[in-house]
Amino acid sequence: MYTEPKGPFSPSVLRHGTSWYGPLLRTLNASSASERRLELTALANGFIEDIECAIVYTAAEHLATQMSFITSGYEERSTRPDEIAC
Repeated sequence: MYTEPKGPFSPSVLRHGTSWYGPLLRTLNASSASERRLELTALANGFIEDIECAIVYTAAEHLATQMSFITSGYEERSTRPDEIAC
C-alpha cells in the first residue's frame, strides 16, 4: 500500500505551499506542445513568485535585526559589513 511521505517535500505540502508544484504536475502530464508551453510559463512564474516572497521575508528579517541593534545601543554592529546578524 502506498503511503505519502511526510515532511516539507511531501506532495500535499508542496501542492498547498508553493505556486509551482501544480504547474509542474500539469507540465509533466501535458498532452500537447501548446499545453506544455502554457504550463511551463506558469511553472516559471510560480518559481519567481515564491522566490520573490522569500526575498521580501529575508529582507524584512534583516531589517528587524539591524533595527534592534540600533535601538539597543549596538549601532556599530549594524553598520559593520563583516558581521551579518541574520
